[in-house]
Amino acid sequence: MIDKSKLLERHLPTGEVEIPGIGTATVRALSRREAQEMHDASSEDREIIGISLGMVEPKLSPDEVRIWAENGTVDELISVTHKILELSGMTEDTVKRHYKSDGEQTGA
Repeated sequence: MIDKSKLLERHLPTGEVEIPGIGTATVRALSRREAQEMHDASSEDREIIGISLGMVEPKLSPDEVRIWAENGTVDELISVTHKILELSGMTEDTVKRHYKSDGEQTGA
């Protein structure tokens, strides 16, 4: 039996990402609505929006993520983005597990 109130409350998993030489950031999964917002963004803004939505500590605005992107390494931003996508179930491996090669959902 499912508890409807639990289903409707926010329950997004979180995780940590080590940014070498800087510290540990806390990130969370994107909600379905947020994932769609990221997907609908222009290609150059997808990563900015994804990090801004998914980064919990420190919380960064899109403009702050752009500044970080100008001053940080590619690896820093990719590491954070990958962890957010992993928690959100949006990595290629996760998608492959949930869909058969013909595109039909596996029911997992």
